[in-house]
Amino acid sequence: VDLLSLPSIFLHQLMRTMEIKDRLRLRLTCRAFEQLVASSNAGYFEDSGFEVEESQFSIDIGDASFNRIEATEENMETFLRMKSRLFSGIEVQEITGILGDNSVDPSFIRRLTKRFKIGTLYVFVTAGSQFENVMQLMADFPSSKYIMDVGFLPEVDVLLAVPPMEKLAISNTNEHSRLNMITGRRVIRGESSTPITADSFFKLLDTHKILILDYK
Repeated sequence: VDLLSLPSIFLHQLMRTMEIKDRLRLRLTCRAFEQLVASSNAGYFEDSGFEVEESQFSIDIGDASFNRIEATEENMETFLRMKSRLFSGIEVQEITGILGDNSVDPSFIRRLTKRFKIGTLYVFVTAGSQFENVMQLMADFPSSKYIMDVGFLPEVDVLLAVPPMEKLAISNTNEHSRLNMITGRRVIRGESSTPITADSFFKLLDTHKILILDYK
């Protein structure tokens, strides 16, 4: 069967069922398939992710992984061009991102996730220099749910400007077992000691479904 002879609407529906690795292979076969891959939606994937640390980045899109790529301007532009040739759009149930202290252009992740439809955006922030970049990224997806783990204590006014989260965790430890739990939808600090005032604390508690403060 000549796939390219099939109706366009059927071809585009078929492309939504294809894995990312298969899209990479298919686009190399001929010019017509290259155009079909680029113009079609990649469909639905349960998870994807990205990590930006120091001068490297790693990306997972569906079943395809691109690990520890040197974050030069040339490499980032090459990767973005490749992404634009893989699909016209993609839906991901959850994207997990890790943003550390680095020299990577902060617009790179926003450009990477352009044309994404994201159910939940789950971000780990380990450096204060990235906090504003995360806020801008979340603003690109106003209909998504947000989860954020922060490995430092931001300024209180910055915290109060954070949009409503499914979970906001601020901790310098990965262990939350010492936290006291309140029955219901909230999680409140246990042995945490922070300069957050009671008024600010209750504002945060009222804003986010789950709040964890465990900073020493």
